[in-house]
Amino acid sequence: MKNKFCAKTMTVLLAASMLAALLTGCEKAETLNTSGDGTESAAADAADTADTQATSDVQAVALSSGKLYTIMADGSVAEHAMRLPQDARAEGACLADGDILICYVEEDPVDYSNSNYAVAKVSEDGSVNEIFSKKEDISSGTLTAAGDKAYYCYNYYDLESNSHEVVLEYDRSQGTLVEAPDMTEHADADELDNYYNAGYGLTPDIEIAKYGYMPMVDFDNSQINLMDLEGNAQYTLPVDGANFLDLIGDDLYYYTYAGEETVDPVYEIRVCNITNDENRVIYMAQTGNGAFRTDIPGVEGFTVVGDNAYFVLEDETSDEWYKITLLDGDAEPEKCGLAVNEYECFDLGSIESGSREFRTENTDCIYYSYHIEKFVVDSSVNNADGINAKLDEIFANNVKEAEDDAASNAEYYVEDDGIPASSTEVKLSDAKLLGDKYLQVEYSGYVYSGGAHGTPYHLIYDFDTETGDEVTIKDLYTGTEEEFNEIAMNAVLAQIHADNGQGQFYPEYYEMTDEELRETIADYVNIDTVGFFTEDAYVLEFDPYLLGAYASGFITVEIPLEDLGITF
Repeated sequence: MKNKFCAKTMTVLLAASMLAALLTGCEKAETLNTSGDGTESAAADAADTADTQATSDVQAVALSSGKLYTIMADGSVAEHAMRLPQDARAEGACLADGDILICYVEEDPVDYSNSNYAVAKVSEDGSVNEIFSKKEDISSGTLTAAGDKAYYCYNYYDLESNSHEVVLEYDRSQGTLVEAPDMTEHADADELDNYYNAGYGLTPDIEIAKYGYMPMVDFDNSQINLMDLEGNAQYTLPVDGANFLDLIGDDLYYYTYAGEETVDPVYEIRVCNITNDENRVIYMAQTGNGAFRTDIPGVEGFTVVGDNAYFVLEDETSDEWYKITLLDGDAEPEKCGLAVNEYECFDLGSIESGSREFRTENTDCIYYSYHIEKFVVDSSVNNADGINAKLDEIFANNVKEAEDDAASNAEYYVEDDGIPASSTEVKLSDAKLLGDKYLQVEYSGYVYSGGAHGTPYHLIYDFDTETGDEVTIKDLYTGTEEEFNEIAMNAVLAQIHADNGQGQFYPEYYEMTDEELRETIADYVNIDTVGFFTEDAYVLEFDPYLLGAYASGFITVEIPLEDLGITF
C-alpha cells in the first residue's frame, strides 16, 4: 500500500469585483479606415463578417471541466474546438455581439503572484487570440457579458493591502479591452466594502446584471442583494446561504443546499421573481461518488437560453449536459445527448461509500464528518473476489480511523460551535489496468483538523490479477535495495539541477554540491519513498516540506521503467 499526502490541485477561488452599468444608449466605436486604398479595412471587414456568420447560430457559451461548449439556436449543445495554452485554466467565457471571449489563468506553480491572467477571443478553428494579459498587480479576474457588451473586471491590492477593482470593456471594432473609467469608479467605491463573497469574505462578488443592478452577497447574513449604482440595495433575496447564478429580467437564479451543507450535499437550483417574490425549485442535484466528478452538479455550466436552462449533471458513469424547460413547473431535466466526461474506471467496477456526521449534544452543530469510498472490482476482472476482500479491509480501516478521529475531537467542540468542523474525505481518483495483469486503484483524500489548510494525500494500491495479491516496487524490482536507492538519488539530483533555481526545491539545495545534497536528502530518497507506477515509469512522490516548501506542492520525480528492468 502507498499511503501519502497527495498533490491535489488547490484552487484559490477569489471572486473579482464587478459593477453593473445601465447599458441602454451605449454605442460602439466605429473603425476608421486609415489604409490608403482600403484593402486592409476590406479584408478585416470580410474576416469579421465570416466570423459573425460562423457564430450566428450560437446563442450562448458555457464552460465545463475546462472545455468550452456552445448552445445553439436549435437547442442543442456542442463542444467547441477551443484550445487553451498548455497548463492554462479556463475561468470564464461569454458571447459578446457574436464574438466568443474566454478568460484564463496560467498559474506559476512556484510563485502564484506571478501567474498570468489573460482574456482572448476564440476563433472558429479553436485558436485563442489574446487581447489582454497581465501578471503584476492582479489577483483575480472575472469575465461577463450583458447584451452585446462584454466586461473584464480584475482585482488587485495596493501596498497597504487595500483591494481595488478595474473594469475593462470589450471594444469589438478594435478587438481590444479598454478601461471603462465610470464603471471602475463604481466598482471600486467604498460603499461596496461591506459586501463580500459569502464563501471567502475577501472581495465583493459582483457580476454585470442585465439592467443596472449588481448582485452582491452580504457577508453578515449571506444574502444576495441587488444593488443600484449608488450602492443601495434595491432587492434582498430572503434566503440565507444563497449562491448567485444569474439575473435575467425579473428572474433571479440561485442555488442553495437542500437542508444543511452535509458530506453528501443535495443542491436546490431555484428561481425567484424579484417583483413578487414567487420562488420555486427548478430541479435538484446531488454530488456523486468519485473525486473526478464535477464540483457542483447541476450548477456547473448553468446557462439560461430562451425558455430553457442548460447545466451538467452526473450520470452513473459519466457527466452529461442536460436542459430543462423553465415555463413548466413540473418539467424534469432531459439529456442533451452530449457527455462532458466519460469515466473508464467504471468499466472495471463501481463505487460504494460510507458517510457520517457527528454533532454536539448541546448546540447540535457538526463537529466532524467523513465520506469514504470503496472501489468494488467487477467480476470480469481476474481474482476479483480476492482483490475486493483486500479493498474491503482497506475501507474498514479508513472508516475506523475516521471514527477514532471523531471521538478524539469531540471534546473540543462541545462548548464552542465557532470552531470549524474537522473532516475526512477519501474518494476514488482512478482505477485502471497497467499492462495485462496489474490493476491499480487510486484514491485521493483530504483531512482537515483545523488551521489554515488541511492535509491532502494519496492512497494507491496495485494488485496482481493473476494472484489477487497487492504488489509494490519491492515485489517488481529485481535489483538490490542499494542499486535502487542509487538510481532514485540520481534521478532526484538531476531534477534539482534541471530546475535551475526556479524554486521547486528548497533554495539552499541549489547552492549545495551533489555530495552535500546526498547527505541532506538520503533519508527521503530510497526504496521506501512513496511512489506509484505509470505505464512507462515509476514515480517518486514527496510530501510537502520534504524537499520543498508547502507552496511547491508535491514534488514528483519519474524513473523510466526500463532503467529498473520492469515491464508491464
